[in-house]
Amino acid sequence: MYEFPQSPNNGDITEVSGVNYIYEDTSGWIINNEKFGTIKASFQYVASDGQSTFTGLDTKATTLSYEIGYVDVIVNGGKLLPTEFTATDGTSVIITGGVPEDTDVELVANGVFTVADHYTKAEIDELLAGKADV
Repeated sequence: MYEFPQSPNNGDITEVSGVNYIYEDTSGWIINNEKFGTIKASFQYVASDGQSTFTGLDTKATTLSYEIGYVDVIVNGGKLLPTEFTATDGTSVIITGGVPEDTDVELVANGVFTVADHYTKAEIDELLAGKADV
């Protein structure tokens, strides 16, 4: 597993397998995409025995925050199904049944963005209807 630089400063950038990450004091290491902005943030925890709720500061001292409906839960490298966890408040995740001690838990907050200044298919069809065929 790739280890991110220790003690980064706000705005530091690193590359992992061709993906650029930027460090933000409030979110930790997040994927950085110049065109779309932040598209995901990763929060890492190591569970205590039977721990089911993950919230607050992670192992990087980053506070968990996500958009409801846009979080993935990864336990020891395997992605959980949405039916195996509850994530309804944007600040905590509850894993059904909990996990054993020293289990690696990663919570991936996927960014949400809206496409602006675009046309629907119907609008494009209408615009092109009067154009000559080439």
